[in-house]
Formats: sequence, C-alpha cells, structure tokens
Amino acid sequence: METEEPGKGVKQGVRGLVVEIRGSASAADALERNRKWEEKGWVLLNVVRLDYGQTCLRFNIDSPMSRWDQVLGEFSAAVDEVVRGEELDALDWQVVPCDLHEGLNGREPITLGSSWYAAFEEGAGTGQDAFGARRKIILDAGWAFGSGYHPSTRSCVIGMEWLADENGLSGKRVLDIGTGTGILAVLAGKMGASEVAAVDRDPDAVYTATKNVRKNRLERTVTVSQTPVEALAGTQWDIILANLAISVFCCMSEKIVSLLCRDEGILLLGGYRQLQSGRVVRILSGYGLEAIWDTSVDGWEAGVFVNMRRQDMAV
Repeated sequence: METEEPGKGVKQGVRGLVVEIRGSASAADALERNRKWEEKGWVLLNVVRLDYGQTCLRFNIDSPMSRWDQVLGEFSAAVDEVVRGEELDALDWQVVPCDLHEGLNGREPITLGSSWYAAFEEGAGTGQDAFGARRKIILDAGWAFGSGYHPSTRSCVIGMEWLADENGLSGKRVLDIGTGTGILAVLAGKMGASEVAAVDRDPDAVYTATKNVRKNRLERTVTVSQTPVEALAGTQWDIILANLAISVFCCMSEKIVSLLCRDEGILLLGGYRQLQSGRVVRILSGYGLEAIWDTSVDGWEAGVFVNMRRQDMAV
C-alpha cells in the first residue's frame, strides 16, 4: 500500500476524515485483516511498521462534517469489536480532517506559541498583517504528524519557547525523536541550535520533514533520517525533543534517557494527557530526572525534565 514516493499517492480522492491508529503489531494485524471497513466504505490508506512492535494504520472516512461525531462513534465501536483488553487501552488515535493534508496551501497561517507562526505557502504572513511581529516557519504537513494544529504539538512549541528564553537552545545539539513533519526540528534550528538530528521510522514523515527543512533553508543545521533510536546508542545530546504517543514513550524511555548528556541534558517530552502525567513523572524519576517546567494545551501535556542534581535551572 505504500507509494513509491511517500506522502504522495494516498492523497488522491481522499475526503472527510483521516483516522490514524498506532498500536501493537498484533492489534494492527487484526485491524488490517478486518473486512468491516470495506462494508462501511472506510478505506485503509496505508500501513507503516514502526519500532518496538508498533504499527501505524491510516483510514479514510468519507463523511460530511455534520456526521463526523456519529461516524467516529461507529468506527470506534468497530475497533472495539476487533481489539480487546490491554491492547485496546494501548491504542493511540489521531483524527484529522483531510483538508489539513490536502488543502493546507492557501489556508491562513496559524500561530505557534507566543512568538512564531506556521505558513502553508511561501508568501503567507507578511509584515503588514497580524503575524508581522512573529517569526515564520514554512510548513507542508503532508501525511505526517505535526501540522501545528494538534494540542500536543502546540504544547511542545511553548516548551521550546521557554527553553529559548532560558538560553537553553542556542548553540546546542538537539535530537528530535519522532519528528513527524519536522516542525519541532525546524523551530530548533530557527531558535539557534547548532545541530539538529530529526529521526522518524515512518517514511512519510522523513519525506515530509526533509521537504520542510529545505523550505526553511536549514539543510546545514537539520538532518532528517529513518535512523532507529538503537542506532544512536553512544551519542550524547544537549536537548532531546520527544513528542510521542505514551505507549511508544514507555517502550523507549530508557533508550531516550541514555542519549542525554549525563549531567546537563534536557528532555522536552510531549504527547501525553494530563491523566498520564503522574506515570510519566514516575518513569523519568526512576532515571534521575525531574520536571522543572510543564504546560497543558487542551488537556495535552508537555514537560521539561533535567537531572535532579542540576542547579542552574530552577524548578
């Protein structure tokens, strides 16, 4: 189902909603084999095998906006019939209107944090409009996570602004794990990082993020690859950005922490809900990290974590 050029062919004729589900390989296999999608007219667009036994499936639900709530309820019930127990609880969902993928060009720019905005075409946002006081990035969302609309992305941007205000980004080596569109990697480059490595196991994400790095003229600072986290063992990073599904973070947490500079490393973590924040804090405290800052956007959390012995960044 993958196209020769990731992020291209699956777009044709897609309308309504895109539902992205990430979960275990066994849960994904059961969903992939299910024929109820065809009966309902729901289309499985593509399947991407990720790290740590995780699989991503993207479905298209072609429905008018007036029926979105109803049809999503029907779709959720169908998923519940196929996947049960702990595997059902571990599924991560993202629901996005197709026009965010197909028709971002021509849409109005959106604000990011207090100082930035994302434009979806080169000429959008000028000194003559409401975005003039903000700094711009150019973004093509493609078929990767991170259009700037999702609250978890927005909370991470706010966290990056806080780090920049604390002089925590300038001249630093940054690793962006699960980069998606590359939005956080691009911002890190714009905020003065000396080197940014953006990695993602989804080929659609790598394709889209690479385009966005070029659009923002950051090729000398930001590199994008499908490098697995395991292959980074032995490298050390001043800052790690990780806007990840909670199930993925739990599998990868030890490896992520091992990549931080021992005493001075900073982890900006996003992608978890308020109810999951206690679990995140417990996991990271087990590795000697504590939260020194956090925020929430529409129930989605982001936190900055550092070594408990670090004295220069106040809690």
